[in-house]
Amino acid sequence: MGGLLRLSRAARIVVRPGPALQFGIDGRTCGVIAQLPPPTIGALASAFSSLRTARPRADITRVLNKAGLVDDAANLLIEELIDYRILVHQPAVAPEVAIVGRNALAAATEDLLLKSGCAVRRPLRGETDKSFLRHTDPRIPLVVSDRYAAGRMIAPLVHRRGFADYVPISVVDGTAVVGPVVVQGFGACPMCVDLYRVRHDPDFSQVAAQLPASSAVDPLSVALCSVQATAVVLSLLGLAEPAPQTSGLEVIPGWLWRQDPFGVAEHSVLPSHPRCPLCFSAQNLQQRSSISFDLDWAHAGDVE
Repeated sequence: MGGLLRLSRAARIVVRPGPALQFGIDGRTCGVIAQLPPPTIGALASAFSSLRTARPRADITRVLNKAGLVDDAANLLIEELIDYRILVHQPAVAPEVAIVGRNALAAATEDLLLKSGCAVRRPLRGETDKSFLRHTDPRIPLVVSDRYAAGRMIAPLVHRRGFADYVPISVVDGTAVVGPVVVQGFGACPMCVDLYRVRHDPDFSQVAAQLPASSAVDPLSVALCSVQATAVVLSLLGLAEPAPQTSGLEVIPGWLWRQDPFGVAEHSVLPSHPRCPLCFSAQNLQQRSSISFDLDWAHAGDVE
């Protein structure tokens, strides 16, 4: 990965009796550097506090040298902190993400992605989704917000442009929904989702078309959905920062998440629809046969 390193956003520098440096409040999980020479504690605490801004690894080694560590000790400590996810890699250039949608959910997700170090591309005023997608690099993740009835329109555009990573997000009747996610071209596409919906509700398209794109929704659901959407995008970019000793988010093709702000999160994996004209290929068929799906078919028509 890139040569820039910085302190994880979750890390906090505190000094505990010993003396020792601790990278958070909970000493059971956050990481503690013990058996340090007492004269170096203050200098090391200041050195690590300066690493909120990303630096080349060589610079970090020099900072630790000035704090009292020789090269071997400094490099060993850097490796340990990387393994423990206290020091994290940061790209030299902000990764791009494209967002389609003009509503509160799209705006909230954009805000979180910007604060997480991403560069966000949005359609210009008056620009159509079709024009925007045609001029967007398909190698960057594409987030599409609250396009309930537009699956059949967006699917060919996404397919034709070859977007590798596609993340639909929405708030459906107060429930936050992220997915199903297309990962590196695999997973249920927007056309698949539309076909599943019509299977369970033949009138869905006519009903959903009556909702304006900027219709008011519960702010709790918007906040919840934007947080999960941002976590998914950062995971796809390899920029997730899970807390120490926790499992990171594993986003696989078809990954689908739903949660009411007052309920429990539901996870499933939605396969490509067997009759989707865009996904019917030997490659997708092979993928479907190699993945064990955990799908609640009763809710397949409720996704996105």
